[in-house]
Amino acid sequence: MKSLLMISLLLVTSVCQAQVRAVPAGSAEALERINKYRDNIGTGRNLTQAEIAAQNKRESAKNDALKMGKELFGVGVGWENRNYDGTLARKAVKAYTIDDWGFSRAILRVVQVMDEFNLLVVALEDGEALVINGFSTTRVKDGAEFILTHPVVITRTWSYVTTAGNKKTILVLDRNDSLVEDHVFKESPQFKTMIIAKYAKAGAVGKAAYDNFPEAVHDTLVKDWQFRLEALARSIKNYESEIVTYKRSKLDYTDFLKGLANARAEQTKLRRNAEPYVTPETFRIIASVTELANPVAGKALSANETGAAADDKFPVAANALQTARKDGAAAYDTFPQPLRERLIKDWEGELKALERAIEDDKRRLKIAKNAEERKKLERYIVEYTLKLERHKKNDPPYFTKEGREAIVEKK
Repeated sequence: MKSLLMISLLLVTSVCQAQVRAVPAGSAEALERINKYRDNIGTGRNLTQAEIAAQNKRESAKNDALKMGKELFGVGVGWENRNYDGTLARKAVKAYTIDDWGFSRAILRVVQVMDEFNLLVVALEDGEALVINGFSTTRVKDGAEFILTHPVVITRTWSYVTTAGNKKTILVLDRNDSLVEDHVFKESPQFKTMIIAKYAKAGAVGKAAYDNFPEAVHDTLVKDWQFRLEALARSIKNYESEIVTYKRSKLDYTDFLKGLANARAEQTKLRRNAEPYVTPETFRIIASVTELANPVAGKALSANETGAAADDKFPVAANALQTARKDGAAAYDTFPQPLRERLIKDWEGELKALERAIEDDKRRLKIAKNAEERKKLERYIVEYTLKLERHKKNDPPYFTKEGREAIVEKK
């Protein structure tokens, strides 16, 4: 009887773990499934009728919100494609931040229909307020609860004064399909291959493979590569030690042999470094300052999509005014006054802000208290240095949100 109970417990555990792994880590859905797993396994008891009823109620609310989202806004590109989940699907709403993108899986309640393309909403899971921009609100009513079935991006905030007279700043979830496609592209294996191909030095071996990478990240790349080689050497030594121990004890060491073979194969490949080794953290820095053509950019929206991107008119207006490609402040030479002066001032302001950020991080690096903080600040300095170089070149030209609006009005 005891064996039968143990087998049943193992089967339930396996099923629950598979259900947890099937959804994005850190997402609200993952948290819900983990709680179910804990209820069934961690406490060693069955759910009560009240707990089952509560779970069913949550599931029903989620299904209703999903149905409402589809009715109000249709279904966007990539809804059933994990490549479009982005960073939002893996986070609780309170953890959202600038540069996040993808599908928000949270249930949202409409607080106010602000205008024909903007909604003020709150997330039911934690009460966080957000603005949703770029979708037609003609069919939306205050109090509606829905899951947004379109991918969005977060690039800005919105501030307002509460009824108590306090200023509150919240994130804006913008519909920007072309930017979403860029994010999807930059998360793809194809993009990484293109980046490596752009910088990799043909025929180079070892650390020489990084010679053509941006100077600001060169030393970081070499250190990461050397660190990985050292880690593999330690791993190989551990495998060899375990094999000797298991042999003496006449135990099965097949798994250690496989691990040793894999580690040695990776070590051989890494020493040659024909495809330069780049950590995900350093790759994101390189990718953020590298211009590559996205083969799916400009993709048409699907037939059931509604709403309009906020900057639809900007590219046409900007191209009409910028008749020649130049670097730095000269990029604005063909824009009429006083618009030209304003654009230069915006560009110079961002230039100074980047320089200040670098200097601040350098000062903080000198007084950093531990290795983790130093490493983080070193990466910040590298990232901002590359951004500064790109900003100085100014191609494509830098425009603030207000500058973009002024260009559309001028045109």
